[in-house]
Amino acid sequence: MVRRVDLVPPLVTLSCALAAVSCGSSAPPPEDPNVVVVPPIQTVATGQEPAPVEPPDKPGTGPAEVVVACEFSDGWVSVMPADVYEPSEEFLMQALIGLSEEPKFWHGVGYGRFANYRAVRCDQRGTSIDVPAGSHVVLVGWANQFSVKGEYRDNGSLEQTTLNPGETRHYRITTDRLTHTWLCISCPYLLAYRGGGLEELGQVLVDRYGRRRQGTDVVKARVEVKDGQIRLRIAEREPEITHLDAVTVSTAHRVLPPAPATTAAVQQADGRVVKLSMGQELDLVFTAPGVPDGEIDVEIHVTGHYEPVGPRL
Repeated sequence: MVRRVDLVPPLVTLSCALAAVSCGSSAPPPEDPNVVVVPPIQTVATGQEPAPVEPPDKPGTGPAEVVVACEFSDGWVSVMPADVYEPSEEFLMQALIGLSEEPKFWHGVGYGRFANYRAVRCDQRGTSIDVPAGSHVVLVGWANQFSVKGEYRDNGSLEQTTLNPGETRHYRITTDRLTHTWLCISCPYLLAYRGGGLEELGQVLVDRYGRRRQGTDVVKARVEVKDGQIRLRIAEREPEITHLDAVTVSTAHRVLPPAPATTAAVQQADGRVVKLSMGQELDLVFTAPGVPDGEIDVEIHVTGHYEPVGPRL
């Protein structure tokens, strides 16, 4: 690269007439004290253009910024000061999401102290959160994965960072960075008799915390028929109260009637519920007239919701 440097004399006084005489002539310039001869422009060749001199950095002012992009659907993010984050609070991400979606409920069950750090949606475009300078924890959660994985596993990430005033920190979270497991205030368990004993079919009413999330879960299972009956059990094992509105069982051809002793409150979804607290169970019997002893495929519909009774620490 060539850098041109102009050498400018202190004074140039040249009349048009004199310029016409000297331009293109081999004669020496007249000896006129009012004429100053301008030397030719010089060039200096260099191998590389020197880097411009940057002004010294000035310390930032104002709040810092955290920008998080989630490369998956149902992503949520929260940023809180490191001295607010509680490592023992294993249901924290569920509560932070709940404080955005159902704040009244989650305030009521003991999570109001985290209200200023409630989670917000996080997608590929990125979510910006302003925070004061200092040490913070960036919490990311991947919602609605229990039904996919059958368990709470690798559904979040934790990043601790220290931010200076005016600093911006970027995070792009992919699924392979989700190595932290967030637990949810869990759900009741469904069991069925099979092979001579009770067999777990998994959890039901998954993520149906609070009345507003009430709905129906459908479980497809192979269960045992013995003496014309199918026996099920709903078990509540977590610090919550299950509100069980209805449980029905059907085959490919018909709905199986409940046994006469079955409580009326769970025979149809009508708002009447059976409440199960931690450690309680409900046994249910359905009749399968004309079906020989053995195993059959059924669909079990469970309607209701659950309400946490406090954080599990």
